[in-house]
Amino acid sequence: MAGAGNKVGFQWENGKRRRIGLVGYRYPKGIGIVLESLASALDEKFDVSILAVPYPVGLNPFFENGAWARKGVTKASSNPPAEMDIRDWIRDRAVQAVVTVETPFQEKLFAICREEKVRSAVYVMADNFDPIKSYWKECDLFIAPTECCQDALRKEGFPTGYAPYGCDLGAFPFRERGKGDGITFVHNAGFGGLDMRKGTADVAAAFRRFLDAGKDGRLIIVTQIPIENYTPVVTGLLKDFPGRVEVRMTAGLMPKGSESHGAAIYCPELYADGDVAVQPSRFEGLGLTHLESMACGLPVVALDLPPAREFIQSGKEGFLVPCKAGRRRGIAESGEASADDLTKALLWFSENLKSIAEMSRAARARVEEVCSKARLSKTLFSALERILICAEKK
Repeated sequence: MAGAGNKVGFQWENGKRRRIGLVGYRYPKGIGIVLESLASALDEKFDVSILAVPYPVGLNPFFENGAWARKGVTKASSNPPAEMDIRDWIRDRAVQAVVTVETPFQEKLFAICREEKVRSAVYVMADNFDPIKSYWKECDLFIAPTECCQDALRKEGFPTGYAPYGCDLGAFPFRERGKGDGITFVHNAGFGGLDMRKGTADVAAAFRRFLDAGKDGRLIIVTQIPIENYTPVVTGLLKDFPGRVEVRMTAGLMPKGSESHGAAIYCPELYADGDVAVQPSRFEGLGLTHLESMACGLPVVALDLPPAREFIQSGKEGFLVPCKAGRRRGIAESGEASADDLTKALLWFSENLKSIAEMSRAARARVEEVCSKARLSKTLFSALERILICAEKK
């Protein structure tokens, strides 16, 4: 038990570590990984209990909810969580503060925390956050994972803390890229390819232009959605250049009978191959695909939008592509790149293969600097100190 020999600090009460409750999705990627990252950081100071909520099938019909990895500290719930599930969990686990990763199921959570005399905080995903929802007035603290999110929350008048996401660097092994003779681009479409959130059609259009220019290269598309569900821009590229485009399905999310869509791979094997990640997401709340790619040594091509510009310096860890501003998603900015500008970035890498290795090392170093578990633990600890000490003074 961390700190058991020195029971000094607000994380201790009557000789025991305080109990922090986490609420979030059971999901092996994305928002589920954020929840696990918070749990890992909090484990160092507190006793952590998780109220695990099934991932909504409506968001990704190809995912089947499985068992949660953290046995012994978890209470399973429905989606949305039943009111009595929340109350029983708080009481049975003697939870003293609740932290939730921002999701659509929170309408009753903060009011229940208030009634149970438990302080609450939300880790905000800026692309989903709707500041006009009335239930936010019951929440005590809004924790921003990025500087741009912090600025947006302050402008909305919310009590704000800052705790940058902590990438599990041990789970994302570094490999220096650019060692081969050719170039392979990799694009993680997730399941955001259907609404073009991840810029999958933009990548396909740019790569077609890249090949039409007589360049030699390959493109790997990693997806949680069978490829035939994408637009003709994407499916047409695969049909016209079958030897240049490879599709891989994310393991654990592969629907039955979809073996023909590609080999099943696990995170972080998503980023095991390739030389450059092409992730021109039209909007991002946190930028997990950017950070995970960089952690594995992939320079990243992204749009010149926050939060990407917080950790990618154009020409050093990758390239930021100019984009046309779009409507805001939640409190996150959005944009769209032209095929010409995106193609230029691909062409630059193919003509400067010797620069990829240096950018690969810089990408890993940048993630180690700005997104370490130690930094998340320290900043999250400070944020929770604010609400727990306030609770003691009441």
